[in-house]
Amino acid sequence: MRVQVEASVLAQAIKFLAVARHPKTSTHTLNHLLITSDGSHLRLVATDGVCWAEYRIPVAAEPSQLVTFRHLLGSLATELSEPLTLSWDGAGRLRCSFTNGEYYLPAMDSSDFPLPPVGEQGVEVEIKGLGELVRKVAFAAATNPHEGLFHGIHLNSNGSVLEVVATDTYRMAIARTPLPDGTPPFKTTIPAPTLKSLAPYISDSEVTVRVGGSFVTFSSYPWQVTITAYSGSFPDYHRIIPTNLPYQLQVDSLQLQKVLRRTASFTTASKIYVTSPPRLIFHLDHHPLVILYHSAEGLEIATEPLSGRWLTDPAGFYIAIQHRFLIEFLSTVKAGDITIGVSDPTKAILLQPPDPTWLYVVMPMVLPAPYELSAKPQRQPTGQND
Repeated sequence: MRVQVEASVLAQAIKFLAVARHPKTSTHTLNHLLITSDGSHLRLVATDGVCWAEYRIPVAAEPSQLVTFRHLLGSLATELSEPLTLSWDGAGRLRCSFTNGEYYLPAMDSSDFPLPPVGEQGVEVEIKGLGELVRKVAFAAATNPHEGLFHGIHLNSNGSVLEVVATDTYRMAIARTPLPDGTPPFKTTIPAPTLKSLAPYISDSEVTVRVGGSFVTFSSYPWQVTITAYSGSFPDYHRIIPTNLPYQLQVDSLQLQKVLRRTASFTTASKIYVTSPPRLIFHLDHHPLVILYHSAEGLEIATEPLSGRWLTDPAGFYIAIQHRFLIEFLSTVKAGDITIGVSDPTKAILLQPPDPTWLYVVMPMVLPAPYELSAKPQRQPTGQND
């Protein structure tokens, strides 16, 4: 093989292949790069054993294939701004030459490299803006890979609308988009980290999604990504969405973000509160109040008024929410008012952004004793001068 390719194009291709993450592993081929040529394109393939990422570069070359270290070739291409000539030196090395130098990379037999799977034809659909839908829900997926389906992002088509869903069983985010007429129904669940890595490449342009058997393929020339889907049935998440919400408060998302950021340093496992992090409590009265309460000390650490407008009568009770669950959601909301819908301090809370195709459901935390439904707590001082 002998081929000349612009170093910047090669660097861009290898950067894309990071979608198929290469963890430190004893299986060498998962850290490698398969390079093949069919005469008109240079095809680069990388895999982590679950995802196969491919990138095609239009360039004339003799048909051949070899395997080398992707991080070495990527580092070299990134540092150059001129054409790079790749050739097989006949001694088990890939020769990379340019105007003032040449580098030799280890090259291996390609027969051991796990090729991308060929799945069933299945359902094929064109979707635009899929990456933005993934961005809106990915934060709600479980972070532990051992949680199976909950570590994934679920795609559910009823033929007219696609729902993109993520949940860790404590909170759930759903984003929807219409589908072209005649789209068949389908369901599949894909590992969240892989889909999050792919999201920037499928945010603006239209992407072809093919769901067949155990694999889901995303493609948009010059790249293609094939991902192994989770097996099993995703839970019936529609029944979790609360519908009877007699109390609804509308608040500015940016103002609420500022309040939460000011309280963030107190909610982490700091040296001061390492044994019992404070809880975030909302007093949903005529004048809403955000309270940071430390259960072990039995004291309010901070209180801030929350500017908002009741769309209904005020709820008149307290409700506790996991700080992280709320700030992660608000970080994805760019601006505008969100509507907080509640029915009871122990039942699911619905947060509705300005975009009606997007919603977030979160389960409340257990209220500390002074703030239980039946209690009218005696406010504790927040400082020595109170």
